[in-house]
Amino acid sequence: MIDTIQIEIDEELKEKASKLFETLGLDLETALSMYIKRVVYEDDILIHTSKGENSDQFKNSVQRLIKSMNIPSDMTLDEINDEIEECRRELYNL
Repeated sequence: MIDTIQIEIDEELKEKASKLFETLGLDLETALSMYIKRVVYEDDILIHTSKGENSDQFKNSVQRLIKSMNIPSDMTLDEINDEIEECRRELYNL
């Protein structure tokens, strides 16, 4: 069974991502579907820092991600990870 999802995304970001994926022979929908499948397979959101990224840049990136996900900004990264772990335990009956 196939389901449809809708997301809100900045128009410029969508265009840039679409162009990047096109260079790889993919459309945006296929690329996002591949990403979601990989997230499920790896059991990880797969957002990692690059070699040259320092901790302040990473912290800022995480904070932007948190804001975009409407997660309360007063939560620390450890609190967020604890919440994710709790959800996984409930989901997988651990």
